[in-house]
Amino acid sequence: MNEIEIYQGNIKIRKDRFPPIRSMVNTFRSSLDSAAELDALGVPFIAGTAEQHGNYDCWSPFSLGALAALAFTTKNLRFQPTALPLPQQEPLRVAEDLALFDVISGGRAEGGFGYGYCPRHFAVTGTERDGRAGRLMEGMEVVRLALSQEEFSFSGRHFQFDRVRVHPRPIQKPHPPLWLLGGTSPLGAKRAGAHGFPFLAYGMSIDELRYASEVYYQAASDAGVDKSQLRLGMGELGIWVGRTHDEARKYIDGFMRGHEWETYVSYGWMVNDKEHGRDQSFNSGDYREGMALTPAAQNWVDSQRLCTPDEAIEYMQELVDLGVTRMFAPFGNPRLIMQEVLPHFIPQLSGSLTSG
Repeated sequence: MNEIEIYQGNIKIRKDRFPPIRSMVNTFRSSLDSAAELDALGVPFIAGTAEQHGNYDCWSPFSLGALAALAFTTKNLRFQPTALPLPQQEPLRVAEDLALFDVISGGRAEGGFGYGYCPRHFAVTGTERDGRAGRLMEGMEVVRLALSQEEFSFSGRHFQFDRVRVHPRPIQKPHPPLWLLGGTSPLGAKRAGAHGFPFLAYGMSIDELRYASEVYYQAASDAGVDKSQLRLGMGELGIWVGRTHDEARKYIDGFMRGHEWETYVSYGWMVNDKEHGRDQSFNSGDYREGMALTPAAQNWVDSQRLCTPDEAIEYMQELVDLGVTRMFAPFGNPRLIMQEVLPHFIPQLSGSLTSG
């Protein structure tokens, strides 16, 4: 058996379209209950919530604040935004928030930073998509310097700081882990490796991840990065677990009829609207079964895998053999995942779960 860290996707601060305030309060309280249940297992779960801006279904626009509330009800869980779109943020303020979160949580905070991609989110925050990769890498370096040094200066293309101090100081030394999340290509892996950041890949096949891993470690070596700074993770696995493939298919079909899929559609990279005189639309969430998807969305659909518990374990073991030490929990039947799949990698789960 192989113990790894698992992102548990049940903790999300959002609700259906246009929810009343009372509904959002109940949703958040449900997230608190979910966090407490996971925490009681005492296993290496990572809890996170996506940060989105201006979304109709109320994904959290302040991920560190939402996670800080969860930290008050737990003792073991670690917390990470999945992901905080740093190019839409002021990095010094993010460093201050993360330092305070690390103190509040007793040293259980982590940074999880991404490029951001939805046009609406950039519009809401008054930022530009152009140049986001450069702002992300500079911003992550600013956060690292601010949290690891008593006083720092930085001069880059996008940010300049002179003799700045951040207080309070984080508990974790030299700083909380700072992951580059959302990399879907070898270029993301190369950037993370060259800068010495842990890297969480998304949307890659085994062969693509193997190549990205080689690029990641080679870029780090070329830059003189100490290999101890590096870690490789895998985001959404693209596997759906059921007792049979037919059962697993029901879960993915249900997902594509749900509001979370509608949210993704509304980002603008899912529905191909060329037949209506538009390119990829990001204003509408009017996807219907059979509607043409963009190549990126169709690739996501085609890459999903239907798995029995044994098949899911086999696939996850391939990732472990590649050096992955952290990954998202599979989708699908939660009982099978918690009782039959994850215990293979988290031995403490064996015998600790009821059959409810």
